[in-house]
Amino acid sequence: MKNDNNNIQLIYERFYQYDIFLGISTQSSNHCGIMHTHSFFDFSFIVDGSVKQFYKDKEIIMVKNDFFIAKPQCVHQIELNNCPYTLYNLEVRVPFINSLSSFFGGMSVFDILRSDLTILKLSDSEAQEISALMHLAQNNVSDINVYTAYLKLVVIKVLTSILLKNSNQQNTHPVVSTFLKEFNKKENFNLSIADICKN
Repeated sequence: MKNDNNNIQLIYERFYQYDIFLGISTQSSNHCGIMHTHSFFDFSFIVDGSVKQFYKDKEIIMVKNDFFIAKPQCVHQIELNNCPYTLYNLEVRVPFINSLSSFFGGMSVFDILRSDLTILKLSDSEAQEISALMHLAQNNVSDINVYTAYLKLVVIKVLTSILLKNSNQQNTHPVVSTFLKEFNKKENFNLSIADICKN
């Protein structure tokens, strides 16, 4: 790992017409192995295998079902871990993220993500749901509204999981705890993709 601030680079967005972009990296692709930062939120999900994440002079081994979120301007680095891997990478613009605050009672996403780099360990069932949503987005890339709706669900699901994890680590008002638990149950939502696209 190079830890020289002169080597930190701004990785430019791959999306120009999108507020949210889904990319896939594999062992055969040239994933960024340098210290870098972004102007967007970087949501990354390890589908298979493992990679090394470097952040604040720490080496973190990311494995299957790990999800990490780097805030804008978070300096980090991802390197190969000498094994095959598949990584889904969501690049999400700040205005799009800010538009989601209404889903969280007006709470800012910057408040939900307490650290510049947040790591969430997903259960197998959570990982399957996230994978399915990302796969559906890939299959609907020609319809920007449907594509965006599926990826929006991924972001909301991940942020809700982080909020639940944070609320379980501290004394949270019982009403807030109940709301968060109910919000995470998919049977409580009856919106179709068409309904979601309208919002």
